[in-house]
Amino acid sequence: MFNTKRWVDLCEQTYGYESCVKRGKKCDIFYAKVINDVGTYIIVPPFGDCISLGPRHLPDLERFTASLPDLAIQLKICSKVNPKIDNLIVEDGGFVHAIEYDSYEDWNRNKIKCKFRNQVTQGARSGLRVSVSREKKDIVSFWEMHAQLRIEKFGEIPQPRQFFLNIHRAYFEEDKGFLIGAYDLNSNLVAGIVVLLEEKIAYYKFAASHPAFLALRPNNLLMDRLIAHLDEAGVRKLNLGYTGFSDQYRGLRKYKISAGAIEIPRHILKTHPYTSLNKEKVDNINCQVLEFIRRSPSMGEVDEFSERCYRYFV
Repeated sequence: MFNTKRWVDLCEQTYGYESCVKRGKKCDIFYAKVINDVGTYIIVPPFGDCISLGPRHLPDLERFTASLPDLAIQLKICSKVNPKIDNLIVEDGGFVHAIEYDSYEDWNRNKIKCKFRNQVTQGARSGLRVSVSREKKDIVSFWEMHAQLRIEKFGEIPQPRQFFLNIHRAYFEEDKGFLIGAYDLNSNLVAGIVVLLEEKIAYYKFAASHPAFLALRPNNLLMDRLIAHLDEAGVRKLNLGYTGFSDQYRGLRKYKISAGAIEIPRHILKTHPYTSLNKEKVDNINCQVLEFIRRSPSMGEVDEFSERCYRYFV
């Protein structure tokens, strides 16, 4: 999904990067060319977990990097084999998790762990209402919840609201995505997942929930309802995205595996010029973020700050 014109154009429209493509024999490579205070560099994919490549695609990848020998390039690749390419530094980049199932019943009976199934039942009894939406107001509500969680739990800023509005335009309005949300008795959104669709694969791109409602197991309930919804639509694979291998990600990794996911290694490839980029600007912004969050900013201030600074985190 991230190796598409739709995704790279979305990043161009939000952040002003140049959307580019290198045509290949087995696969095309879509990328963002970034020019800013850090330098001039290429990111594949911009603000995406990875692109999936098999052994037959590696010659195209090699030709791509060889055609830009002096440029700083970073690529995030999902591959079961180590994608070794001359003159590229290869690093372990965590995992991508995915769930494949023949039907909702197959997933429920054969894929998930017993504890996860029990937590789905707990969520179903909680009184939360689950619905699927493509409404702009709902993705704005999700962004506010997502932004609050990023700030309060992780001490990080979110992507700006406009990024999510561009997702709405490029995906939701084109029937290529939706928000599945859990709502309390007062119809307040308490948990949600932004799902994007590409070639019969669903991508679990963003998820957020209010901490006060976690005891009701809304995330387990949403996963259950999401698989059922996808099954009805004929979609039998759910990509759960990136998970790191450090202790920080232990809980998330456990959650995804308990939901029936398999792990695929992710690799980060860099050219030597990429390692020489001037990262001082990014370091300064990270210091600004810490000071900004200490001031307990409003959502409007968060959006303005993210609009100005998040582009450097590509």
